[in-house]
Amino acid sequence: VVLEATPWAGGGEKGTRTTYADLRFNDFRPATEKEVIIAQDGTETVLRTKTYTYEDSPEVNRTTVTETALGSDQVHTSISETYGEAAQYPYARGRQKMSQGIDGVQTVYTYEASSEYRAIHKVTSTVQAKGSIVPGQSTRTVQYVAENGTITRQEQYVHTGENWSLITSEDYEYDVELNCIKTTKGNRRIQKTEWMCCGPLKETDEDEVVTSYGYNTAKQLVETIRSATKTTPETITSYTRDASGRIISTRKDVGAMTTVESTQYDDLGRVVSTTDILGRVTRTQYSDNQLTTTVITPSGAALVTKKYYDGSIVWTGGTGQQEMETQLELTQEGILTTTLSQGVVLSRSLSNGFGETIRQEHPNTRGGFIVTSNTYNSKGQRIRTQTEDMAPTLTEYNELGQTVKQTVLLDQLHPGDPAKNRISESSSCYQIREDGIYQVQTSITYNAEGLPLTQTAETMVSQLDPVLESKALSFDVYGQQSVQWTEYTAPSKRTQFSRIPTSDIVAESLVVDGFTISQTNYAGIHSSQERSYASTGMMLKQTDARGNVTAIETDLAERAIRTTDAQGNITSTAYSPCCDAPACITNALGGTI
Repeated sequence: VVLEATPWAGGGEKGTRTTYADLRFNDFRPATEKEVIIAQDGTETVLRTKTYTYEDSPEVNRTTVTETALGSDQVHTSISETYGEAAQYPYARGRQKMSQGIDGVQTVYTYEASSEYRAIHKVTSTVQAKGSIVPGQSTRTVQYVAENGTITRQEQYVHTGENWSLITSEDYEYDVELNCIKTTKGNRRIQKTEWMCCGPLKETDEDEVVTSYGYNTAKQLVETIRSATKTTPETITSYTRDASGRIISTRKDVGAMTTVESTQYDDLGRVVSTTDILGRVTRTQYSDNQLTTTVITPSGAALVTKKYYDGSIVWTGGTGQQEMETQLELTQEGILTTTLSQGVVLSRSLSNGFGETIRQEHPNTRGGFIVTSNTYNSKGQRIRTQTEDMAPTLTEYNELGQTVKQTVLLDQLHPGDPAKNRISESSSCYQIREDGIYQVQTSITYNAEGLPLTQTAETMVSQLDPVLESKALSFDVYGQQSVQWTEYTAPSKRTQFSRIPTSDIVAESLVVDGFTISQTNYAGIHSSQERSYASTGMMLKQTDARGNVTAIETDLAERAIRTTDAQGNITSTAYSPCCDAPACITNALGGTI
């Protein structure tokens, strides 16, 4: 294939021209790829050019891709290396050795023999920059591969300044058909799966919640059953499929509560009607050329979307909607996208051949436009943003592409003076603490005198503790510390703790299967709640510290329809049949809103 083109919404066609390397027999590797716009008169404009350079040797095969683009003077370079046929370790031959993106971040792969964890190969991938690891920031993944190709163990490491520290691990076991049947995490929590010919038969997650699966004779999933927990009854989800395997009806039974959703398709497989759990119907109509789609909502409103042949949206509108038109135009700097409403320009955006937004324009009150310009470096990173004649914003990045400094340049003669410019700095690194490995993120701003104001957030990234699930610490500019952590209490139970500087009391919440059943706030006040399900919806009962109970009843969509306070006063809410907006609220005295 030397040319592949499709219609373009800006007029003409958008295509890709390809030439081939032909450096060896039957060589179909690309030499160049040019993304072009072909005007109706046949004139071609190159948006972006990719040039491939191949360096092959018995040890390493290297591919270098350089990219240039319309409207940019930068050159993007990416590199990919694979081990050659003469690689010292046989398993490495033909496999990835190194990949480097345009941002300069490298992922390096090494392969070696191993007899640990029932494996014969050990594969290590390391994220680095400029050919070496970045202390305190690089990450590493280690996989142990068995003779049959399955991964028996996977480990995640982070560099903590001087050495690598393990943060997570998972051990895998397989059946004779190489399906994973057991996953053991580094914190000794276990997931299990039983398989059949159609797919998984039963899954037990790390909280010992069991999910069973049922299939029809066509080996299609038709039922899932989730076992009951303390806060959620047994949940059964049933699927009805048509002859093409599409789901046309979904029934969900949560205890006694049943909801049903359905979908209808036309002969081309397009959705023409959907019915939600409240019976509200949304219909979709298509034009003969399939470029215009009209969605009729339950309220009767029509939402219209028009597309071009390439799938891009060129017009939207409908009942109560602002008409929005999108026009594309090829310019000498790139592609100009104009958004209009009934002929009035709302915005204009210019993107170069790389897809980078180099200019944005919004109309002002004087008949002109407010222009914001962006500048990018050769790594595709935005390094400068300026609106009109206002002070520009300069951005700096570290080796791994993370933002480390932003400067609103108010004084060009003293760009590094925080007293004369608005400067913010940030950094991130991994550090070892007593209870695990943390990612420490520091943010520094400066006051009017140029003195630093430092905020720090520490988040635990290691997942090796059998009790401590997560932990986060934050320090404000005054050095005051706030701490939040979560502990595993029992299967499907977690206890969340929180401590703030203004209270000596540790707030505590008990969460069961994702639902909070009790909590104590920073004032030591205790409250609890419980829920149950009926055929009409859910019942939520909340008990405060004095024993007062508030009961909230919901409908099938879990919208509150009836609230009864501790004195028996009832507030009811009725909703519009076409949407979720309240139509009438009636209080205990009979007053309505």
